[in-house]
Amino acid sequence: GNEVRAIHQDADGMMWFGTNNGICRYDGERFETFTTRDGLAGDNVWAIYRQPDGPIWFGSWDGGICRYDGDQFETFTHLDEGPVTVIAADAAGNLWFGGGFWGTGNAGKGLWRYDGQRFDQFTTEDGLDSDAISALHCADDGTIWIGHLNGGISHYDLSLAASISVELSSRDLQPKIEAFASSRVALCKRECCAFQAGGDGHAGDRATVTLAMVTRASHKAAA
Repeated sequence: GNEVRAIHQDADGMMWFGTNNGICRYDGERFETFTTRDGLAGDNVWAIYRQPDGPIWFGSWDGGICRYDGDQFETFTHLDEGPVTVIAADAAGNLWFGGGFWGTGNAGKGLWRYDGQRFDQFTTEDGLDSDAISALHCADDGTIWIGHLNGGISHYDLSLAASISVELSSRDLQPKIEAFASSRVALCKRECCAFQAGGDGHAGDRATVTLAMVTRASHKAAA
């Protein structure tokens, strides 16, 4: 049978299921399946997200990012996003994508942001702790939290990025990324919360938090 890796209910009440054999949609009465034969980017689907009153997005291990507008699927063959297993949306309407697996050929390709017009890519060269991403969370204050497959947490502050982009606009520099990473625990400087980031898990473990401030222009790919 199919392995179900993602479940999403959209604003219309439709249930979407991501499997290792494509997408299943349930309208309350019947199931309908979509695969690469229908235009889906990849059949091994790990992430689903529908924008409010907009298209539905899929992330797959074997096809990366894909968008469905209700009539047809759209793929982004000009991107080199690798496996995509997580999708999140922030309060400003930006979409964030990430992924990665263990093993040769499955390495993550960093964090991708779609602002409605284009994709921006962020990697370790921009300050991420790792290009392999296993979790994303968009906090209410605009902060993007990134969990990494091989340990570590990175933090992207949208409010800080906005002020920096104005300050440094004359030099066309990319907004800063703050990377909080260690082999064991990364500490949230705002809330004084401890996040497990690998290590042996012993209570009381603490490690130095490293901060990488990046002012290099990121790779950009038009949608």
